[in-house]
Amino acid sequence: MAVSKIFEIIESGRPCTVHGLAAEFDLSESHLQHLFKRQTGLCLGRFLIEKKLQLSARLLLRTNVPIKQIAYTMGYQHTSSFTRAF
Repeated sequence: MAVSKIFEIIESGRPCTVHGLAAEFDLSESHLQHLFKRQTGLCLGRFLIEKKLQLSARLLLRTNVPIKQIAYTMGYQHTSSFTRAF
């Protein structure tokens, strides 16, 4: 498994979760996370959250999309959870 493929998927802008990526690569979640950490030194779950928040910040700054809709699009059920993540 090449980590570069994971980066491609994440950078494509499509929603990503550890579960979804593991299924795509036919690996267990823990094995995928272990491989990612071994090759990058980063925790995959934390990396995905950071990318999601970076995209959210760009949307908040550059669009007029309501916070509630951005939060929902990023996978947050409640706006309060979304704002706490920042």
